[in-house]
Amino acid sequence: MKKIIILSTFLSSLFSTAQIGINTVNPQGSFHIDGAKDNPNTGTPSAAQQANDFAVTSSGQVGIGATSPTERLDIATGNVRIRDINTTVGDFSNKIVVADSNGILKIVNASPFSTTNAGNRYMQAFGGTSYVLQTNWQDATYTNLPLNESYDPYNAYDPATGNFTVPADGLYYIFGVFSFNIKSGSDTSVGSGVFNGESGTFRGGIALDGVYFSFADVKILRGTRATSGTNTFSTNSNVTVWLRAGQKVSLIFFSQNANNMAAVASDVTIDRSQCSITINKIL
Repeated sequence: MKKIIILSTFLSSLFSTAQIGINTVNPQGSFHIDGAKDNPNTGTPSAAQQANDFAVTSSGQVGIGATSPTERLDIATGNVRIRDINTTVGDFSNKIVVADSNGILKIVNASPFSTTNAGNRYMQAFGGTSYVLQTNWQDATYTNLPLNESYDPYNAYDPATGNFTVPADGLYYIFGVFSFNIKSGSDTSVGSGVFNGESGTFRGGIALDGVYFSFADVKILRGTRATSGTNTFSTNSNVTVWLRAGQKVSLIFFSQNANNMAAVASDVTIDRSQCSITINKIL
């Protein structure tokens, strides 16, 4: 009886202090499974040997492919999958999770979309004198549309070039508006001509580092009548995109066969007083 008590005491002491290893005689934590049974009998397993391991430390940190986890759950490499994720739609009270440069998941602050020059609005520009065909731009040529600086707290917009230099990595919403004028055939003093079946196309959009990535087209027939003597055509373009610091965003436009829109080139103009670009940073 005395021997049984001594043995029970010994085993109880052993299990209270021992590390448990499965497929390994060299456990690296309180509980360690060597999935492929390829770890050395002594020392620390290599990264390749740890890749198939599962470990739990004395402080309750869990490692998958990592025998010395530094977070509550530490996955060495790979993706996380939920096969049947909850499809309930969230709201603004929900937290948005991102990964930092070390792969650690964190929450970020995401403000409701701002419609005024406050909150998450980063820049707004609008206005300027009219741009005239063949004077301020050439047909069939992609051209930046610079506007007057209106709201630019980060000093990121250059009204001379129309470029907005992204100040910080993040998710941005960009909205651009274009206004295009043609003096109509009813205004006989400028000889815009009457309808003759000819037309041209105007494209306005948003460019990233000088390359279109969102645009809209409007087709313009020559001689379209307007009671005021001027026909106004407008279009807009918007995009939500992840941008990196240092990238350049601009309004950009392009006309094709603009000479067909009117009899006189100076009758074809971009009304910058009705154009704008607004940029909001969502995340």
